[in-house]
Amino acid sequence: MKSRRPDTESPIEPEARDRSETGSSSNMLLQLCRSAAQKLGIGGYKLDVKQQQAMERDMTQEERNKRGKELDDGFFEGYTDTFDKHDRIQAERRQKGDEELFDEPASASSADVAAIVLEGAELEDVYRALLRTVQYRVKTADTLTTASMHEYMQKVLRVSDQQHAAWMDSETRVVEHSRQVLRVSIIRGTKLPAKDSNDMSDPFCVLGLVELPPRYLDGKSKTKKVQKLVKDKSKLHTTEVIAKNLNPEWNQSFDIDIDLSTVQKQVLQIDVWDSDEDVTSVKSAVKANVESVAGFFRYVGQVGETVFGGAKPDFMGRVFIPLQDIPEEGIEQWYHILNRKQRQLEGKLRIGLRFVVQHSTRKCSVSFEDAFSEHVRIHQLFSAYESQQFAESGGRRWDMKLSSLATRLLQLHASQHDLMSLEEALVDWIIVVEHHELYDVDYEYMLSVTNRLRQELDVVLQRAGNGDVLDCATVSKLTASCLRFHEWCFRALSKLRVIYPANHKKALIKLGAVLKCLEVVYRFPVVRLGEESLVEFLNGALQKSTADWFERQEALVEPQVKTDDSEIQAFVDLASDVVLDLYQAVKVYRHLLKPVGVDYVSLVYKDLDSLLSPRIEARMRNFNKLLKEVDVNSDEFKVLSTASFQLYLALKEIYKYKPELPTSVVAEVQLFTKMHSWFKPLVARWFELANVKAICRIDRAIELDQVRRVSDTAMHSTSAVDTVQCLLQLCELWKRLDWPVPEAAFLFVLNLTDVICEGALHYGNRLHGILEKTGYYDDEGQFDVTEQLCITLNNIHYVQRTLSNLADSLGWDKVIEDIAREGGTEAAERNRASLIRRISSTDDDLVGKCHVIVTRIGTKMGVDIRGYLQPLVSDPESVDVEKSITGLMDYLSSNLQTLSNNLFIDIFKLILFEIYRVCVEKMRDIVVDKRNLTPTVYNRLLEAIEIIVPFFYSNGNGLSREAMEINQFKQLHRLLHMRKKKTPDLVGQYFCEIAEEQDQKRVVDRGTLTVQVGFIAPDKMLCVKVLNGRNLPVMDPTGSSDPFATLELFPHYAFQGKPSSELKTAVQKETTTPLFDETFLVPCEPSTLTVEGAAIMFTCYDWDRFTKNDLMGEAVCLLSAVETVDSENKVDHLTQIMLPLSLPSEPRDPHSAYYIIESRTWDKAAVEFIKMRKKTFKSADAERK
Repeated sequence: MKSRRPDTESPIEPEARDRSETGSSSNMLLQLCRSAAQKLGIGGYKLDVKQQQAMERDMTQEERNKRGKELDDGFFEGYTDTFDKHDRIQAERRQKGDEELFDEPASASSADVAAIVLEGAELEDVYRALLRTVQYRVKTADTLTTASMHEYMQKVLRVSDQQHAAWMDSETRVVEHSRQVLRVSIIRGTKLPAKDSNDMSDPFCVLGLVELPPRYLDGKSKTKKVQKLVKDKSKLHTTEVIAKNLNPEWNQSFDIDIDLSTVQKQVLQIDVWDSDEDVTSVKSAVKANVESVAGFFRYVGQVGETVFGGAKPDFMGRVFIPLQDIPEEGIEQWYHILNRKQRQLEGKLRIGLRFVVQHSTRKCSVSFEDAFSEHVRIHQLFSAYESQQFAESGGRRWDMKLSSLATRLLQLHASQHDLMSLEEALVDWIIVVEHHELYDVDYEYMLSVTNRLRQELDVVLQRAGNGDVLDCATVSKLTASCLRFHEWCFRALSKLRVIYPANHKKALIKLGAVLKCLEVVYRFPVVRLGEESLVEFLNGALQKSTADWFERQEALVEPQVKTDDSEIQAFVDLASDVVLDLYQAVKVYRHLLKPVGVDYVSLVYKDLDSLLSPRIEARMRNFNKLLKEVDVNSDEFKVLSTASFQLYLALKEIYKYKPELPTSVVAEVQLFTKMHSWFKPLVARWFELANVKAICRIDRAIELDQVRRVSDTAMHSTSAVDTVQCLLQLCELWKRLDWPVPEAAFLFVLNLTDVICEGALHYGNRLHGILEKTGYYDDEGQFDVTEQLCITLNNIHYVQRTLSNLADSLGWDKVIEDIAREGGTEAAERNRASLIRRISSTDDDLVGKCHVIVTRIGTKMGVDIRGYLQPLVSDPESVDVEKSITGLMDYLSSNLQTLSNNLFIDIFKLILFEIYRVCVEKMRDIVVDKRNLTPTVYNRLLEAIEIIVPFFYSNGNGLSREAMEINQFKQLHRLLHMRKKKTPDLVGQYFCEIAEEQDQKRVVDRGTLTVQVGFIAPDKMLCVKVLNGRNLPVMDPTGSSDPFATLELFPHYAFQGKPSSELKTAVQKETTTPLFDETFLVPCEPSTLTVEGAAIMFTCYDWDRFTKNDLMGEAVCLLSAVETVDSENKVDHLTQIMLPLSLPSEPRDPHSAYYIIESRTWDKAAVEFIKMRKKTFKSADAERK
């Protein structure tokens, strides 16, 4: 059966009887707590960040360096300056590398510029060739006169008027031996009309010259009239028949004699026909000597009946081209075909036209190779002349575009000597290749020439279907010019950084154009530039460029006087140069070389690594040997370690470009695999020294300690900032080291974590030792909190809070992530746990120091607090409680004022809680020690609590309700409520406690008693039925017992019926499982059942005839759980209650009701109850024995 404890008030109800607004002392704390709450309201621990900033805000870097020199000659600041200097130098180098250059860079030219001067026979040959070119020109619609051409030729070749006249007269006499022809190339047709039933045609062309009178040259005459004007003497030409094709390709050329005197009246007429069925017959007609259009039709008519069944070829269209519209230099383009009514059709013909001179004498005729060489020479002369003219006019870079006179002369020369477009493009390419080696050319023009040459090659090869169309001479000249350009490119690219600086925009534009030209040249189908591919060629040139550059830079930084320090510094400068070179490689050169297939960053990185890493490895091997012999506290170690750290940082800048490289390249780079081993001994020894230096700096900081106020509500001393700065500098140095190998990085982080934790703990121990030595700065008389004590707490707390951010400060996450990638998640988490354990241990120690100090403050204040609580007990009852507690409240307010003015908020709240705990504890001690106080005194103490609790709560600005709900307070509150009760109520409470213990009993060793208890409401009778006992203890030597049970009802005043001596059962002989089955009726008011602690005490005894009855056990049944019935007949239906019997023992708990009753020696009822229970306890003790 469950027991029921008495209801009590909630321990903390600040809203009830809140006197904080009335008491002056309470108002004081309210103001203090509100001030503290304003600090807390900023955001809890976020305030610590702001306070930390406030603690450091008035210290510049210069002041920190000065402070460091005061502490230990600036050991840590010196290395910080080294890192800052490195960052500054790198930034300056990058800035300088980004500054645009405007001075012209070096050139890759291998020859000096020289003017071209012709003399003697060579001059005469070239000049006569040009004279013939002008004389044989077909004058069409041209604005350039012969005289202007002669004048230009004289200027270029420096020919006098007399010499010109002589050579001119000589050339005039041989003109009659030359033949002028129009070379017509029928290339292809497109979208010709379909004339056959299968929607196809079998097209062929018939072409010839037609001489028209002026009235027909306006393009408006009818087709039939035009046909009648064809002279029979004109030579007609026909193409092959292309069967079943609307887009035929002929690629056939025909030479048609022309008369220079009638050129203005002649028209080229090209007719397109469909041959219908018999292609063979038409091919025969094509090959026949048909001399006119009329003759052709006559021939068709003759064979029409036998071959075509009387049908003639189908007319598809024609093209008219007046010779006066053909440019002197020739033309190739698309011409629309016209129907018989001269209306334009959709179909077109691709036709090439050029005037060619054919010499009939050996003297005037030239071979193709001679004509080509002659054309090249003329082009060279023109280009040199016009380049010189451009330079003399003040121009900086000639775009290589010739004047109209030079261009026309070259076009006429090429046309008259039947040089194809390919040969002309080749000449342009040869000239631009020669010229760009001597002059600053327009590389966009050079690229256009290169692309044109490639296109012409593709066209020629496509028309021929194979490479045999190019003669050996053309291929040879093309290859020679390409090899010349190829060699120049190698020279230029092997000086990449000199000729094409990364910060010279114009030079980079040139580089891009050169690379594009080189890429096009490598795609020339008939040119072979060696066994290397373009990428292999570029890699070779660029590797030479890198090797030469590295050699120059190494020579520049080589020290004049070689010492360990100067040699390391030389490597620092060299590595810094490499960093800048890689920076420019990534930012500039990579983008220019990527389109041609070169991974420049990987290429240059591997080359520089192969050059730099072996040198540094050898240097660091010797340095590490030296390091073992040098005293870490010496100036020599500081100088060498500083230079080595500079070298490490420079190499780390190189290391940072690792993400730019593919995985295959990363595996080949020595720097990635060896760098950490070069510097690991240095870093390990430096950490050893840093540990010693940190402890020394902390001790020195404490010696030079000065008090500083952070804000209006907090103070600290300089030693806290010095300590934190020292520890943070270690963190910053480590993060800037950025150790590359995860395993070694973890060991270093673990080591550094130990160094930092040791430093922080050393600082806390030193301050705590000073506190103990000085008696917490107040060891005489009443203890009061001092500013110095608050400052000490702030200092320790400030350093402890630094540890909470240590994981971020040291970059734990990055180290753990790197370990997880290489060693797996399990290893990473194991290492993380190891780091956390170290931090947690130190953090607990520092927090423990704060708690020890706070607890010590509470202990010292506790003596005075108890003294101030004593008036609540000693003052007469007539004295008001608030007056009795005034001394305590003033004492608390004074000390809390000091705490609030000087402590950080979280420390203030911690001490506020400790003082509250001490107040509760001291009041509880008074209650426990003063056992015989009257209930009135206990009531005064309760009233005091109702003042103290709101004081510390302070309308939510002080301690929270949850924080004040400590066990000591709950016990005190319950104890006071119990001790102010009357004795009968305490007796009831006592039985409630017994019932609660009885319910919790798990082991039944004295047997059980089964009963039924009910309240008969109509009769106002309490019906108790004792049924049986089970497993009762053996009390007699015979191995059995003679049990009987007694009943006693409490409280006695509520039951006025049968006396307790009559409420007992009959004795059951020789049994341990007696069957009593007896019923007892006791008058009882219904209100008695609700009395707190109303109960029936069942006691079982063993009956003895000659001696005192022996106690077997007792049990309690609370009446609050009794069932109600309406008649005695229904009692048998009540629930059977099995009560466990036990031997009682005297309670010693000062919070128990029995303990309180026992202390009431002045209360007769209490004395009698205690006397009765002690008698029972004595019997129980005797039975236990």
